[in-house]
Amino acid sequence: VFQAVGGYVYRRVALTTGSESERLLTAFLTQGVFESLRAQPERGRLFHWEDQLPGAERVAILSHGFAQRHLGSDSDAMGKAIQINNQSYAVIGVMPASFLLPDNLVGTSAAEVWLPLSIDPANLNWGSYSMTPVARMQPRISSARALAEANTLFERLKRDHPAGAINDPSYAVHVVRVQDDLIGNVRAALWILLGAVGVVLLIVCANVASLLLARAAARQKEIAVRAALGAGSARLIRQLFTESMLIALLGGAGGVVLASWCLDVVVRWSVDNVPRVSEASLNLPVLAFTLGISMLSAILFGLFPAAQFVRLNLNASLREEGRGLSAGGAKKRLQSVLVVAEMALAVVLVISAGLLLRSLYQLLRIHPGFNSENLLTAQINLPSSYTDSAAVAGFFSRVTQRVQSLPGVRAVSAVSSPPLSGAANDTVFQIQGRAVDSGPIRMGGAYGHFYYWQAMPDYFETAGIELLKGRGIRDSDTAGRQLVVVINETMARTSWPNENPIGRRIRLFWSDEQQGPWAEIVGVVRDVPMSRLNEEIQPQAYVACAQFAEIAGAVARSMTLMVRTRSEPLALAAAVRNEVRAVDPSAPVSNINTATGMIARTVAQPRFNLYLLGIFAALALVLAALGIYGILAQAVRLRSQEIGIRMALGARPAAVFRLIIGQGMRLAIAGVTLGVAAAVVATRLLQVLLINISPTDPATFAGVALLLCGVAFLACWVPARRAARVEPMEALRYE
Repeated sequence: VFQAVGGYVYRRVALTTGSESERLLTAFLTQGVFESLRAQPERGRLFHWEDQLPGAERVAILSHGFAQRHLGSDSDAMGKAIQINNQSYAVIGVMPASFLLPDNLVGTSAAEVWLPLSIDPANLNWGSYSMTPVARMQPRISSARALAEANTLFERLKRDHPAGAINDPSYAVHVVRVQDDLIGNVRAALWILLGAVGVVLLIVCANVASLLLARAAARQKEIAVRAALGAGSARLIRQLFTESMLIALLGGAGGVVLASWCLDVVVRWSVDNVPRVSEASLNLPVLAFTLGISMLSAILFGLFPAAQFVRLNLNASLREEGRGLSAGGAKKRLQSVLVVAEMALAVVLVISAGLLLRSLYQLLRIHPGFNSENLLTAQINLPSSYTDSAAVAGFFSRVTQRVQSLPGVRAVSAVSSPPLSGAANDTVFQIQGRAVDSGPIRMGGAYGHFYYWQAMPDYFETAGIELLKGRGIRDSDTAGRQLVVVINETMARTSWPNENPIGRRIRLFWSDEQQGPWAEIVGVVRDVPMSRLNEEIQPQAYVACAQFAEIAGAVARSMTLMVRTRSEPLALAAAVRNEVRAVDPSAPVSNINTATGMIARTVAQPRFNLYLLGIFAALALVLAALGIYGILAQAVRLRSQEIGIRMALGARPAAVFRLIIGQGMRLAIAGVTLGVAAAVVATRLLQVLLINISPTDPATFAGVALLLCGVAFLACWVPARRAARVEPMEALRYE
C-alpha cells in the first residue's frame, strides 16, 4: 500500500556558534519522511535507518539558508560539525532552498535543521504519539484501501500490546491527502471569496452593459445611417463587439497593473492563513486567465446593446433620434432589470460582509481567560546541561528576580508554554479512590485525559488568570515536598461534578508501565483556551516547575517568561534579553511577543476573510450606486424636453424631484428585496466561517437593507436635483 512511511516532530534546540547561543527550530524525523515527500538533497545524502538507532553517530541535514548563513556555502557545509544542545552533529546533507515540510507551507516557522528521531525498537512506548506522520501511497491505491490496510495493522498492534494505552478506544487511524489537510481550514473561505469576485465581475458587466445601452440610445441614428448605407446586422454586431472587446481588454490590462501593486499587500495579509500564498505571482497562467475573463466579460456586457440593433427600425430611427428611456420601452425595461440585478448582487455581498463583521465582533468579545494588557512573553530554551527540574527552577527563579527589578515591571513568572500558543503536554491521569478496571487504561471512571503545563510561582497572578478556588503555585512547592496540581474549571466540572476538588489526589502516567506519584489538587483556575478563543475547552492542569520531573517523569527545559509591565511591553524586550544572558549566556531568548499579539494571531483567519470580502462588498456597493446614478443621469438628459414640458404646464420642481427619486428608489427597493431573498439562501454557505452568529441574523439583514436604500437614495438625489433645476425654455429649445 505504501512506498514510504515516516514521521517528524518539531523541537526548539540551542545552537551554539562561538560564544553566542540562539534558539533554533529543528525537525526530528524518521527515515521515510524525505522519501515520502520525494525530496532529494542538493548535496550529500538523506538519513538511513541506522542513523536513528541508539548509539548511532549524530548527523544532521541543513536547510539551504542555514548552510549559507552559518557555514559559508553548501559545499563548505559538508563534513563540518554544528553544536546543538552542547553536542556535536556531523553535516551529511543540505536540502534545496525550496524544500519545506507540509505544515510549513501555511506560513508557519520552518525548520532549518533536520535531525534523526532516535528510536529504540526494543523499548517503544505503545500509546504516546507525538509525531506528524507522512506516507507516500503506491500508484493506483485509493485512500479507502490505504485506510483499511492501516486499520488492519493498527488492530494487530493493539493485540500485540494489550496493556498499552494504544488500546484506548479514542485512538483511531485516518488517511488524509496532504492537500486536503493543508487547505481544509481555508477551502470554504477561498471558494466563498472566489464567489465574491465573480459577483463583483457580474455587477461590473451589468453596470457597463447598462451604460452601453444608454449610450446606444444616442447612437441609434448613427447605426441606422450605417445600416441604410448597406452595413448588415453581422457587420454592426462585429463593430459593437469590437468596441466591447477593447473596453474589456483595456480594463483587464488595468486590472493586471492594479493586481501587481496589490499582490504584496494581499500576500502579507494572508501568509499565515492560506497555504502556499507566498508563491502567488502574476505568471503566464494568471495572465491567460485574465485574458479569458476579459473576453468573457466583453461578451457578457456587449451582448445586450448588440441585440438591440438587430431589431432596429430604420425608418423610425432616421426620422427621429431615439430618446433612450422615454423612447424605447424595451431598453428601459432591460436597463431596469440590470440595475435591479446589480442591487441584488450587492445586497448579497454586503450582507455576507456584515455577517463576518458581526462574527469577528462576537469572537473578540470572548474572554481569553487571562489579562492580555501590557503582558510580554519571551521563550527560553535551556541547554542540556540543566539535567533536573531543580536546576531549571533555579535558573528561572534567578531570571525572574533580575527581571522583577527592572523599572516598569509589575510582575514576572514563567510557564512551559503561554496561553493561545497551542503547545502543551497531555497524558492520562488517575483519580485516587475510584475503582480501577483491570487491563489497559480506558477513559472514564478512575481515569481521565488532560493537558498540563509546568508553571513557576505567581504565574496566575502575572498572567491575570483568575483563581476560583484554593491557591496557586507557591515558592514552597519544591522537590521533596507534597506534590501539588492546579486544575481548570472544566476539569473540576467534568471529573468532580457537584464536588469540591480541593484536596483530591491524582497521578499522571508518562508511559504504559510507569506512573507518577500522587499529587494533591490545591487550586482551581479559570479556563484558558489553548489555541483559539472559540475552541472547546479541555481539562487542563498546572504543576510546579520544581516538581515537574517527579510528577511527569521528565525534565522540560523550555519555558516562556511572562512579564507584566506598566507601559508598552516591547520597550522592555532588550532589557529582558540582557537579564537572561546575565544569568546564563548559553540560554537563547526567542519569540519575544506581546499577549495582545498572540490574540491577534488567533483571529487572523476571520479578520483576513472579513477584509477581502469587505473590500468586494464595498466595490459592489459603489458599483451598484453608480449604476443607479448612471441610469437616472442618462434619463434626465434624454428626458429634458419632457421635463421642460411638464414644468411649462405647471409641474413644480418638487414634483419633478419626487418623480426621479421615485423612479430610482423603485428600482433600488426591488433590488434590495430580491437581494435579501437571495442572501437568505447564499449566506448559508458562510456557516462554516461564522462564530456565534446565525447566517440569517435579522439585525444584519435589516441593517444592510437600510444601508443599501440610503446609498441608493444618495445616488438618486443628484440626478433628481438636476432634473428639478431644468429651465423650461431651454428644454423646449432642445434640438
